[in-house]
Amino acid sequence: MMKKIAVGVSIFVFVFLQFICTGYAVSNENGKLSIEELTDNYQFSEKAKKLLVENGFVVTPGYKNEMYDIYTECKKKGEPIFVTTDAILHTSHIFFDYLLRILEIESLYDTAVELTDKMLDLSTQQYNEAKDPEVKEAARLNIGFFAVAKKQFDPEYEVSFNLENIVKKEIENIKAHQGFRFRELLTYVKEHSLMKTPYAYEDYSQYVPRGHYTRNEKFKRYFNALMWYGRVDFKLKPGKKEPAITHGKKMTLQALLMTDALLRDEKAYRLWRKLYEPIVYFVGKTDDLYADDYIKLIKEIFPSEGTVDKYNDRERLNSFIEEAMKLRPPKILSGAAVSGNGDISTSTKGFRFMGQRFIPDSYMFQQLVFGVKRMTYKGGRRPFTMEIIPYVGPVRAFPRGLDILAVLGSKRALEILEKEGDTEYEDYYEQLDKLKKEFALKKEKEWKQNLYWRWLYSLLPLLEENENKEGIPEFMQNTAWVDKEIQTTLASWAELRHDTILYAKQSYTAIPKSIAIPPKFTYGYVEPYPEVYGRIKEMMHDIRNNLNALEITPEGVSEKISAFEDLLAKLKIISEKELAQKPLTKEEYELIWNIGATLSSLKSFPEEIMEKIGSSTDEKIDLVADVHTDPNTKQVLEEGVGSPFNIWVIIKDSKGKRLCRGAVFSYYEFKQPMSNRLTDEKWQEMQRENRRPPQPTWTDSFIAK
Repeated sequence: MMKKIAVGVSIFVFVFLQFICTGYAVSNENGKLSIEELTDNYQFSEKAKKLLVENGFVVTPGYKNEMYDIYTECKKKGEPIFVTTDAILHTSHIFFDYLLRILEIESLYDTAVELTDKMLDLSTQQYNEAKDPEVKEAARLNIGFFAVAKKQFDPEYEVSFNLENIVKKEIENIKAHQGFRFRELLTYVKEHSLMKTPYAYEDYSQYVPRGHYTRNEKFKRYFNALMWYGRVDFKLKPGKKEPAITHGKKMTLQALLMTDALLRDEKAYRLWRKLYEPIVYFVGKTDDLYADDYIKLIKEIFPSEGTVDKYNDRERLNSFIEEAMKLRPPKILSGAAVSGNGDISTSTKGFRFMGQRFIPDSYMFQQLVFGVKRMTYKGGRRPFTMEIIPYVGPVRAFPRGLDILAVLGSKRALEILEKEGDTEYEDYYEQLDKLKKEFALKKEKEWKQNLYWRWLYSLLPLLEENENKEGIPEFMQNTAWVDKEIQTTLASWAELRHDTILYAKQSYTAIPKSIAIPPKFTYGYVEPYPEVYGRIKEMMHDIRNNLNALEITPEGVSEKISAFEDLLAKLKIISEKELAQKPLTKEEYELIWNIGATLSSLKSFPEEIMEKIGSSTDEKIDLVADVHTDPNTKQVLEEGVGSPFNIWVIIKDSKGKRLCRGAVFSYYEFKQPMSNRLTDEKWQEMQRENRRPPQPTWTDSFIAK
């Protein structure tokens, strides 16, 4: 049995303010302490003092490992504390990520191994049953497909059916992960000498274990097997002419045999659902066609009786392809595809055994880069998003995290994009307006469809305008604060993408400790976003109930999630009282004063669990995730979270005027060669060697470096 522990986490929203004021923190009865008096004992740069005067707050670099370390230090030094949404959001990330790790190690890993073994056995049965040479070859290639996954779990597995060399080449590509390489199991494409066609290639750079999957070998094996199942597709009609049409039939025949195995064998289907469904709860449904789609059409088009040879009935196979082409198209391009040859979603439509999941931000990215539209550059400078593609010219090859916020209604995000030249493209505003209208119509039920969407839903209040809101503190009524909230939102989103990097479908550009003196009690403040705390509480409650129902929650973890819910409920009440300018109770001020220890206690899982799911990398907040690929320049868009920064906020209320300190995110966005997709370990090494890129220039409005 596992011990009770503190499932720590520091949730990420955005609020980078820090609290500092000791004995002289509280002003006189007129509340007229000067900036000099407030900052007298602190080493602020002139810029920091200037920003503090202008905005009522300032963010300064920090070098702690975790946000709660800053709060613990504040308490020890007797500095008034400022509880940020950043800290709460980061804690949410810890819960989300660690619980997903537990699910994978304790359940999904074994399920994936068992399902792989079962599909190898069933594919072999189909091979032996088939008399039609084309069906027999499709079954043989499926054996190869599942053998690639099997060798991720068991490198000593011996491949048969004359597939040894082909599977070996696939394994070598996965290990080398150097970018686009020919899919060796598409032997019929080789026969037609069409190895240059995009649908014959896979982006093996995606097989670099990253996110939390670097923590141990078991995670790495699981990552590569599930990445294989999630990315390799079997297209219906990759082109309008021969031999693409014939290739589509061959790939579809393989998909039909996989589906037939699940349809015929109840245990296989049960294992498939056991692997598929939990990720629906965490991330969402697959963006591509999958087993349930094909099962329905098989029952409508093919006879229930007969051998697997029935799937090569030309008339029925053609009918199946035509009907499947009418089903929902993929909304996210996740590999090489040529723009300008019709609808990309049509040529990429097909089956994936355990397809990666649709996420709204990848969809937004897809709509705002070259491919769906030409996105030709019209400006006279070189913005971050622009790259020159051969035969096309300068286009929007990369999106930005700010695009997501602009879609969700942030006027400031759009203003920054415009200022930096990232909107100066043909069709950009047309696409942006379409997306804004689409997401503005989303109902609460849609935002709560899974944990990924709920996380984004929790961030929405941070993007709202504060100017006309009653009770909003003065320091939150300026552009610098809006920028700070943008950083919070983007950093929290980066943590979300990090946690779901295996399952979330990534968009692509189309081709073209010491003994201390007891601290003196101080009066802190909570970043007043009651809706954020309320939505996160609701999400945590839902997670706890569902994990308990599935009986996969380790002993003590449910209690810690419940404790986090209780904390969130109290922060929500405190925020509401602050906005209504109502005094806080002594207990509420004590909660703020002890927030560092509280958040720290939530970050520890049982030792026996951490040995399975963690490593020393988890001791630091720093993480990174690639979120978009441009095969034209062979680069990826990386989103990073660095060391927690300090935030200093001038608070004026019934307790007087004082300077409070808190912890906020530090956020990075940059390009990286796709052949060198970053892991958390490499990202942390870049900090130690001082090789990290600069932060976005728009953060200069509130960060004094």
